[in-house]
Formats: sequence, C-alpha cells, structure tokens
Amino acid sequence: MAHSFHPFPAVRMVQVVIFGIILCALLFYYGSPLGDYLSTAILAVAALSMVMILLAFIRSRFETVSLDDKMISHTVGILSTKKVIVPYTKVTEAKYSQGIMHRIFGVGSLRVDSAGGTDVAINVDEVRKADLESILAAINEKTRPAGGA
Repeated sequence: MAHSFHPFPAVRMVQVVIFGIILCALLFYYGSPLGDYLSTAILAVAALSMVMILLAFIRSRFETVSLDDKMISHTVGILSTKKVIVPYTKVTEAKYSQGIMHRIFGVGSLRVDSAGGTDVAINVDEVRKADLESILAAINEKTRPAGGA
C-alpha cells in the first residue's frame, strides 16, 4: 500500500513575505534618491514577492515522498524530474529536524541515509510533522530485524 506526501511551503512563504516587507520598508525609508520611482520600486518588490510565493507553492506540488512495501522514493522536478529510490534494506538512518520556524508551522526536514552512499539519499524540507512521523514509523517498521524488538 503506497502513501505519498508533499512538502508544505508555509515557512518559505513566510520568509519571502517578511523579506518583502523589510525591503519595502527600507525602500520607503531610504528611497528619497529614487524620487518619482519609489512607488514603482515598492510595487516591483511586492510583485516579485508574490511570484516567489507562487513558485514556492508550485514547487512543493512537484515534490513527493512516496512509501510502498519495499522502498521509499523522492521525486522532484517541474520541467525535468529526478527520482531517488531507496529500498528499506539499504536505509541506515532516517531522522527529521525542526528549526524554530518549522516548529511554529508544524513542519520539519526529513533525512534518509542509505548504505554505501556518501551523500544523503533523501533530503526533503518542510514536510508536515504528522507526515514525518508516519514516514519514520513506516521506515522503522520495514527496517526492523525479523523477530527483533
């Protein structure tokens, strides 16, 4: 039975909004050299922030972590696609971490390491905490030695 999970881009969106507000405030405060172009510059920053928020949302829809009976896979990409498949038998470590913004929004970063690899096999940011716990529980269940605790 396969389960799929998508990242939740709330943290990235909030960071873009905060950065946009700070940049608009700085433009407003120090923008006297811009003269008549100040309002245009502020609108450009606001429009760029909205585009970045939209891109973060779209990007999250094209990133998936999937679990099935034998493996965990991570697919990412809009125009070109990259897929990493790690069989449960090759998983050496699975963990998640949360920063302060992640904790506020109930998300975290998932890391799955595999045997024989020098890099992290799967690294996904902004996965909902409930999904993280489901993923880790499924991985622990599948990687537990037969008859062991």
